[in-house]
Amino acid sequence: MFAKFLAHPDAAKRSAILAVVLIYALFSACWILLSDEVVARLFNDSKQIILIEVVKGWLFVAITSMLLYALMRKWVGQGVGQAFPVVTTRIGLTFVLLSAFIMVFTGVGVSSHINQHKETEVIKLHAIADLKAQQINYWLKGLQDHANIVQTNPIFAEQYRRWQERGDAGSGEQLRIRLQQLLAIQGLSAISLLNPQGEVLWRSTAVTEPPTSAQLSSIPLVALAHKSHVIDPYVATNGSICIDLVIPLDAMQGATPLVVLQINLSEWLLPTLYNWPVPSESGEIQLFKQDGERVLFIHQPPQAKADAALISVALTQGHQLAAMALNHTVPSQGDVLVGDDYRGVAALGVVHAIADTPWYLLAKLDQTEVYGPAMKDATWISLVGMLFIFLIGAVLYLLRQSQQLALAEAVHSAQQERLNTLNLLNAIADSSDDAIFAKDLHGQYIMFNRAASQLTGKSVESVLGADDYALFPPEQADKLIQVGRQVIADKTAKTYEEELDVPGGKKVFSATKGPLYDSLGNIIGLFGISRDITERKKAELELQASELSYRSLFDNMTNAYSYCRMVYENGEPVDFVFLKVNPAFTQLTGFTDVIDLPVSALIPGLYQSNPEMFKIKGRVAMGGAPERFETYIEALQSWFAVSVYSPKTAHFVAIFDVITERKQAEKVLRDSDAFKHAILDSIDAQIAVLDNRGVITAVNRAWQQFSTNISPEIETLTGAGINYLDICRRSVGPYAQEAFDALGGIQAVLEKRLAYFSLEYPCHSPSEPHWFIMAVSPMGYGQEGVVITHTNITEYKLAQLALNELNNDISATLQAIPDLLFEVDEQGRYINIKTTQEELLSAPSLLINHTVYEVLPPEAAQTIMTALAAASRAGTDYGRTITLPRGNDERYFELSVARKVGPKEDHPHFIVLSRDITERKVAETALLQQTQELAERNVELERFNRMMVGRELKMIELKQEINALSEQLGRKPPYPHTVV
Repeated sequence: MFAKFLAHPDAAKRSAILAVVLIYALFSACWILLSDEVVARLFNDSKQIILIEVVKGWLFVAITSMLLYALMRKWVGQGVGQAFPVVTTRIGLTFVLLSAFIMVFTGVGVSSHINQHKETEVIKLHAIADLKAQQINYWLKGLQDHANIVQTNPIFAEQYRRWQERGDAGSGEQLRIRLQQLLAIQGLSAISLLNPQGEVLWRSTAVTEPPTSAQLSSIPLVALAHKSHVIDPYVATNGSICIDLVIPLDAMQGATPLVVLQINLSEWLLPTLYNWPVPSESGEIQLFKQDGERVLFIHQPPQAKADAALISVALTQGHQLAAMALNHTVPSQGDVLVGDDYRGVAALGVVHAIADTPWYLLAKLDQTEVYGPAMKDATWISLVGMLFIFLIGAVLYLLRQSQQLALAEAVHSAQQERLNTLNLLNAIADSSDDAIFAKDLHGQYIMFNRAASQLTGKSVESVLGADDYALFPPEQADKLIQVGRQVIADKTAKTYEEELDVPGGKKVFSATKGPLYDSLGNIIGLFGISRDITERKKAELELQASELSYRSLFDNMTNAYSYCRMVYENGEPVDFVFLKVNPAFTQLTGFTDVIDLPVSALIPGLYQSNPEMFKIKGRVAMGGAPERFETYIEALQSWFAVSVYSPKTAHFVAIFDVITERKQAEKVLRDSDAFKHAILDSIDAQIAVLDNRGVITAVNRAWQQFSTNISPEIETLTGAGINYLDICRRSVGPYAQEAFDALGGIQAVLEKRLAYFSLEYPCHSPSEPHWFIMAVSPMGYGQEGVVITHTNITEYKLAQLALNELNNDISATLQAIPDLLFEVDEQGRYINIKTTQEELLSAPSLLINHTVYEVLPPEAAQTIMTALAAASRAGTDYGRTITLPRGNDERYFELSVARKVGPKEDHPHFIVLSRDITERKVAETALLQQTQELAERNVELERFNRMMVGRELKMIELKQEINALSEQLGRKPPYPHTVV
């Protein structure tokens, strides 16, 4: 009947309906059976079970609704040709997913059941431990109450005193009777009476053994402390475990006797303690405490006939339950210890502390007893899950069989649709500019579109049925065939680049090839799509070359490069992280391995010492315009010139170079400029520096003071920034010609037509005359511009006028003014010679390093030596004359000798002025010589001050000479002696 049902013309749709029904029935059955069993296993409370059942019902409705919707939409709502081929390929995946779901659900159920069973047993352990701890506390409290009665009862003390001190045997017997009555206390097995020295006075007949010496050693201390004391448990000779309670009789005055109550734990406490309240094979209660480096147990085996024992275990056995409790202090009541018991068997336990004692109570169960019943239930749950997996597999197998039948009926129509689809695909392929083709499993083309035909230069008809050897060279065809076989073997599409020879030349293609499937999912060949990317590859190669050039520039640039991410706090830049740096960064800073490091880790305190740098970089990183700045980093002892720009928000690129040497040079230059300005300001001459355009760039203090003294307007016209050449061009008035001459001279020096220019000019004020000499010299040292010096020579001019006036009166006498100046030592050896008329000397170069005796007549030489001796004594010597032959004539010279002023020397030098009495032009020649020397010294400003001092000295000498001449002529000296 089932076969007839599937053989119906609508068998495919009926199979789908049947599959939906079977899956729904299977899922419902699994849900009902499995979920009810899981709920029963996991929950015991009836209220919880009712709530879970309600939730389970609503969950079943929601899941089955979604399941039905999905199945009917996929299998019933679509055609057979569409639905079943897809479902057929996914039945295995469906089986795997459902099996995995059932296994996970089963595993969760097993785990939950085991955990719930464990929690139940732990709750029982806590309840039992709490019960037994309360029983011990009640028993200890009863003992302590009896001990307090004995300790404070005055009857015991009085009877003991009469017995021991008075020898009253009756009182002693009454005391023994009273002590014997204490044996009725639960667990008390024997009583002993000891004197204050610890000696036994009396013991009951039930005493198994007296206290040991170690125990007795503590008895006097108990008496002294006046409080009861419990002696640690010990094993008596009869095998029972006992403890002794030592009680002092506090009612006695003076030495205190002791009552020792011997308590046999095996008579009441241990049987009561080890009575497990619920059935259990491994449940035990143990008392333990720490004894030095060991754990001391009071152990009562579960077997009723076995004797109790004291067991000692090393505290270092950390896996032992009691050791775990002691090593981690007293655990809280909710803690569960998992480890080994005293037998080395795996167990679970809980620990309770016994109040006011060093003892602990351990309630434990073997893990096999805890997990044994749960494992049985887990096995049953697992079997149920395996059964459901088997049922799902059977249903899916039947479903697959029905699908195979439906697919067989659709093969014919699918083949026809394949032909139609292929024709449609050819039409689409012919409209594409990419080469599209398909091959069968033998590598022969079964489709070749128009674009492929144009690229290969082959017609479609000639290519169909051929292989790659008909289109490409053999080596290229071999490679293409190998790639096609690999694609079919891997069953996956691949994209790669291939270089082929086509009629248009060698071209590069991006080819995508993949397996070609039929409607049943079988591989019948491969397809391919090739796009001409020759131009793109050329662009990529050019881009690679550009990137290589950039990388070479990046790695070899001398400036440091750093790409950083700025860190902000409350909108303020406080740090930045290095993302990329070039090799020059390491060379200039010395830092290595800085990627992903903040600058604060490399240079602590940089933000505090250079806040302005962070502001600039933070401003640029947030989209600001690129900026350049210079900064000094104290930690690196270096100056940096930095350029910053931002490639994206919160990031910046800094390109910088070390400029420490430049900064140091600038400082040296500034210091040098300041030094030069100080020299210039110390000079009385007016000095100005002009650039190559004639603009004043610097003036000294004398220049400024002179301009201010003349007129405020002149000061503004001759200050820094004013074009001095324009001032000369616009000059009018009586001295306009001198201004034009100065203009021509300055321009000649600027244009390098003259190496030096000087001009003497008048500049008289209404009240008194003034004369100046302007000297123009180039800057030198490779710098463009000139230095202009205006020297006030008014005194010199006045002296010259006075001298000219004297020359007019005594022209004959002026002819005798000397022309020669010598420097000689005390032996008369010529050291230096200065003259403007070398023709007066026969051979000046032959005089140096020769004595006067070697070059002069003996008489003249002797006269000079006499003058030198006089000058050596008095400092100066004037008026001596010598006669020297020159040609056919004799020339008369007047000698003026002065000892050279300076530090005292062993061999002094002398200045000898030889005046040719026949010619009185020496004054004018000397002045001209002095002016030329002044102009030459202007090139070196540092030596200018010494030159001016020399000029003043010479002026004084000239005035002295004029005064001397005036006195010789019988006239009043024109210059006061206070001046010269």
